[in-house]
Amino acid sequence: NTIYISGLKIDADKDAAYGDIEVQVSGDGITDQDIIVAKYADYGSEVSVKDEVPTVLAGRNNADTKDLKTAEILIKEEVAGSWLSNRDVQIEFPSWVKVVGYEISGVKGFAAGAEDALKAKFNTEIKGDSNEIELNNLPGQAAGKTREFKVKFYVSTKADAQGDITAKFSGKAGIDGEVVVAKAVAPVNVDIAKANVKTGIKNQAIGNVTLTEAAKGALVKDGKVELRLTDGVKFSEKPTVKVVEGNL
Repeated sequence: NTIYISGLKIDADKDAAYGDIEVQVSGDGITDQDIIVAKYADYGSEVSVKDEVPTVLAGRNNADTKDLKTAEILIKEEVAGSWLSNRDVQIEFPSWVKVVGYEISGVKGFAAGAEDALKAKFNTEIKGDSNEIELNNLPGQAAGKTREFKVKFYVSTKADAQGDITAKFSGKAGIDGEVVVAKAVAPVNVDIAKANVKTGIKNQAIGNVTLTEAAKGALVKDGKVELRLTDGVKFSEKPTVKVVEGNL
């Protein structure tokens, strides 16, 4: 025999613990067991990065290169209806970052046409001159569905910037969270052998200056590397430059 029970409703106390809601089944001729029938959760958002964050070379500004791509960010409702439709979402990167492009995927749980609407909003906001994005009028949900989408960004940083690149989500729509999406490193590491020089004496030797790429291809073909001395100091003759490793 089979018994079906439907239409049950659950009231949760204000101090109930979040997590799975189980029903204990027992009785004569029935195998005792606990069955998960629901999950108790609060309204909220998940903003997360699952993969290892990539390294971005500082000072690059070519939106077509994979060197500028961040890790993929998952933005997801914890419970259906957590986000307020037609409200704004702000995404903020560090002040030394400019957002130059994006890729969106995995759009689920939204009303019809949401993916195109989200792309249109990103296209309007991303001009390559700002570290902030504001998405107005977040699309609504499909009935009873939890909304989510994934996005990767292309970012350019100042030439002297180094450190974690974060994306901070906020706004009246209810999407909140901050994640590290990439790490900025200098294109080259500079090692200088220090030497003592005296004021007023010409032709003094300084230590070797060694430039090493932080990653393969960090030095751009046909590009330029400048070595500048401080004010009041100049080269007494043309320095000797040689490649000690690699193919330049």
